[in-house]
Amino acid sequence: MKTFGLSFLISLALMLICTPLRGWSFHYATLTEIIVYFLLTFFLLKKNTQHIGLCLLGIIIGRYVLDLPVLLTDFNSTRISLMVPIGSSLGTLLGFIYFKVKKWITLAVSAIVVLVFSFVLEPQWRDYVTYDSLPEGLNVSPFKVETENDSLKMASINKKYVVLDFWSSSCGICRREFPLVQDLHEQIQKEKNEVFLTSVFVKYGDEQFADGQKILADYNCTFPMVSVSGNDSILKYLNIQGFPTVIILDENKEVIFKGSLERAKKKLATY
Repeated sequence: MKTFGLSFLISLALMLICTPLRGWSFHYATLTEIIVYFLLTFFLLKKNTQHIGLCLLGIIIGRYVLDLPVLLTDFNSTRISLMVPIGSSLGTLLGFIYFKVKKWITLAVSAIVVLVFSFVLEPQWRDYVTYDSLPEGLNVSPFKVETENDSLKMASINKKYVVLDFWSSSCGICRREFPLVQDLHEQIQKEKNEVFLTSVFVKYGDEQFADGQKILADYNCTFPMVSVSGNDSILKYLNIQGFPTVIILDENKEVIFKGSLERAKKKLATY
């Protein structure tokens, strides 16, 4: 049982250390956990060759003891991160295989599997959950968003197209994309007067409208900003489960696009 306990504690500790990466990027969190659990599994098995089963059991339970209850009880909200724990299991499996077959070809195949899982399957899953699960015919006309001194009803925006870029303060990807949003805003200002773009700061905890403004100012962003609370009904209505998410509305305020900023720019180019 000593082998099991040690494997459990190390696995649990590594999971807790890696968890903050999800706030920065699910992509890099997945890649990191695959590599970390590959190395953990290989080295623990190498030191506990007489108790392989207990060692593997400790690693697996340690990794899932906190994640699994959350996934089972709130799957709809947490499924966007599903590839992260699956990635750690893949790392454990590959580490076990490499422990059994210590050949360079095994390591090379493992590297290919890791790259495909991290750079192809994980982004596809994230795109599906975040972008491709939107029913048709959604109209946001009745909803309101917060402005600096008042509120704004979506129906009152008199533009042919409205681009809403939803983001949160804890989203590292959002911050990295601010310059791209700024570029798109400037391009729209010059070329597409029928398009209105605004970022939508999603507030959590005790965050205020001014907090979002300060973040944008730190990045020298001049595009407009509105805000909604993290429990606002518009987020549930649009099934927004991850950030950043870009929504495009037509002149009737009906949703015609939900996706990433890159895909939104391509979509706008067709209008």
